[in-house]
Amino acid sequence: MLGFIVPIRGKSKSQDWDKSNELLKNTLQSICNQDDPSFMVFVVYTDMPYLLKNDKVIYVKYPYPFVPAKEIADYETVVKVQFTDSMGQGVFDKGKRVMWGCQAAIQHGCKYVMSVDSDDLVSNKLSGFVAQNSNEKYGWFVNKGYIWNIKFPWLIKVPVNMNHLNGSTNIANINLLPETDFETKNLSDVSFFIGHGYLKERIFLQHKDTLKALPFYTIIYLIHDINWSGYSSIQKKDFFKTLIKYLVRGKWLTRSIKNEFSISKKVF
Repeated sequence: MLGFIVPIRGKSKSQDWDKSNELLKNTLQSICNQDDPSFMVFVVYTDMPYLLKNDKVIYVKYPYPFVPAKEIADYETVVKVQFTDSMGQGVFDKGKRVMWGCQAAIQHGCKYVMSVDSDDLVSNKLSGFVAQNSNEKYGWFVNKGYIWNIKFPWLIKVPVNMNHLNGSTNIANINLLPETDFETKNLSDVSFFIGHGYLKERIFLQHKDTLKALPFYTIIYLIHDINWSGYSSIQKKDFFKTLIKYLVRGKWLTRSIKNEFSISKKVF
C-alpha cells in the first residue's frame, strides 16, 4: 500500500491560510481520485485545516514547535551555506513533518511512502502502478510531469528530470527510511525527502541500486501567487524564456488530463 504524506505549515507561517486550505483541498481530491484503492493519505498539521471528509485521509497532529533558523544545530555548516534563513527553517520544519507522517504511514501498514506538497496534483494511475509493482525493492521517482500556471488553460510539459523541479517526486520503500530522532535540531537528520532531486543518487551510494523512473506523467506542479519557491515571480521576470517554454512544450489542459488529475472548474 502507498502512503501519501502531505505536510502543511502552521497557520502562523502561512502567507494566506484560506488560499492554502483551498489548494490543500484540491491536492487531497486529486490524491483520493486514485483508480486503485491501495493507498492512504496522511495530512501532517499543527493547526487543523478545513477538513476533507474521506475514509482514505488521516489527519496527524504534529506536536513539535517551529525552530528558528539560528537554533538549528547545523546552521553554520548546512543551513547558512545552502539556504536563506527563512528557507532553511522552512525546510527543516517540512522535513521533520514528512518523517512524522512516514511514521504514521508505517503504523498503518504502508509499504511505500511519497511526500506530496499541499499544492500539487497527482495522477490517478499512481497507486495502481505501485500495487502492480509491489515487489520493487527501492521505489520510484517522478521523471515526467507538468507545470501549470493556474491563470492559464495550458500546461508546460516536463519530459525529464521533474524530480529536480518539485518536491512531490519520490516514492520510497519504507525499508530505506532512516530512524528519526524527533527531538533533533539537525537538518541533516530530517532531510531524507528534502533533497528531492538527488535522492536516487544518495540511495545508490548506500545500496548500489536505486529508485526507478515512473513511466508516465505523474504530477502537476501548480504555479500560484503564494508558492513557497516564488516560481510565479520567476516566470514573470523571465517572460520570454517562459513564452518559449509554452511554445515548445506547451500542452492544452484537456478533459482527459482534468479527469486524471481531478481538476475541477475552479482550482483556486
